[in-house]
Amino acid sequence: MARKLRRALAWGSGLVAAGALASVLFFAPVYAAAVCPACYGFSKAAQGLWLEKGHALGAAARAEAMLGAAQARVAAFFPQRRANPTYFVCDSTACARRMGWKGAKAVTYGKSFVVVYPQGRDVTFLAHELTHAEFHARIGFWGMARGAIPAWFDEGLAVVVSRDARYLDMADGRADECRVAARGDLPVTAGDWRRAAGDAASTIYPAAACRVLGWLKRHGGAGGLRQLIADMHAGKPFNE
Repeated sequence: MARKLRRALAWGSGLVAAGALASVLFFAPVYAAAVCPACYGFSKAAQGLWLEKGHALGAAARAEAMLGAAQARVAAFFPQRRANPTYFVCDSTACARRMGWKGAKAVTYGKSFVVVYPQGRDVTFLAHELTHAEFHARIGFWGMARGAIPAWFDEGLAVVVSRDARYLDMADGRADECRVAARGDLPVTAGDWRRAAGDAASTIYPAAACRVLGWLKRHGGAGGLRQLIADMHAGKPFNE
């Protein structure tokens, strides 16, 4: 009887583990690609940079130049890099689908991975994702997990730092003025943000960026951002 029970428990544990693995592969295949990049159709272009196999001549140099330009934008707010993510860059729709594409141009996973889809091979989009990686690295896993930072601030900051001219008016190459005033409540949780952004990306991103611009002006810009991060580590609540 005891042997049968142990066998049943072993089978049950195996099924749970297999189910967990299947969930990871379905919802976040980037983690599987990190273990076996070639299995997902990638070849190494440089340290931490993987391009789709069969990429065009010169693609690696262009990807590295794009990455360098994006890092330069982010350095204006985060001069000392904390995040060093691995980048997976897709050229084709087939590659994007293998990597869990749901319509985004690029996606950041914590501070560890950035997946760039075919329409996201642009300095602005990459700088947006790098901002997330750097900010998340400083807030820390548990800070992000407990929702210490509202989603609208995380996303609005990425728009400002990346200098996204779709959503902000620019002056001398810097984000300067709002295009959509931030009125009313904006999504606080990541789940609420994803649902809202799916229906109103054209208004919700500039509204969040506008609110962040106001916050930065009131709190001393990059210096205020550093203080915010210190306050989060001290357990203080977010103060708008």
